[in-house]
Amino acid sequence: MRLCAAITILVLLIGVPAEAQETVYMPSDVPIFEPFAQQPPLPYDPGYEPGQVFNAPLNPFYSGEVDPLQPQIRDSYDRYYVESGWYVSGTVGAQGIEQQDNVGPNRSTKIDFDPDFGTAFGLGYRIGRHRYELAFEYRTNSVKELTFNTVPQPTARGSSRTYAGMINYYIDFLPNRRNFRPYIGAGLGFAEVDHNVRYGMARFIDSDTVLAYQAIGGVSGDIPKRSRMSPEGMEWFAEFRYFGTTHPTLNRFGGPPPPINTLMKSEYNTYGMMIGLRLNLN
Repeated sequence: MRLCAAITILVLLIGVPAEAQETVYMPSDVPIFEPFAQQPPLPYDPGYEPGQVFNAPLNPFYSGEVDPLQPQIRDSYDRYYVESGWYVSGTVGAQGIEQQDNVGPNRSTKIDFDPDFGTAFGLGYRIGRHRYELAFEYRTNSVKELTFNTVPQPTARGSSRTYAGMINYYIDFLPNRRNFRPYIGAGLGFAEVDHNVRYGMARFIDSDTVLAYQAIGGVSGDIPKRSRMSPEGMEWFAEFRYFGTTHPTLNRFGGPPPPINTLMKSEYNTYGMMIGLRLNLN
């Protein structure tokens, strides 16, 4: 009996070991899970620079919506999947043109063109997955065959060119993918259709400014930064473009003596595969 009492007194004096104590959290001590709290990037994040802080979700499988007004949100597990800011782009590619019908009083010509090339340069602004772009575009095609009132003209030669100023809109799909981001777009603007075509004793040397439109579909991806000298924020893209205009009115001059001027209603519709580069400026 005396032994039990002595042991009890000894335990009370020494105390309960710390690992055996139960920790009780008060409401203010309970950790709070904040999925968008500012967190330093993971050590293996290839885009990390010392002193840089990101708004990144803690869950690597997070696929929810993000605030499109956030100027730059980095997903440490993938890429900059939301960017807002300016960019410049340049593209070049092969350009085909549909058969061109030119119709006037008692006269009709059909012109086939060889495939040639087109190019475009743009300045745009990205807001989340939406892009708005002001672009200058140039296209040219050389004459392949020409018929006048169904009669072939073997001496036909020349070209058709367009100079266009376009406002384009794009929407990116799968914006958080690094190497494959499909997109679609459309554009509206004005184009100067410039003809310089000769055959026999007649010629089309005229131009007209008309309304222009286009539809665009393509894919893009990131270009990795290989060295300190290579630019950051560079993207590649490849796309298909269909470009058309309302009917330009062109002057045909010549024919058997006496030569006359004839206004002819024409058309201009092209299609092409383009490749290019896009540089984000922010």
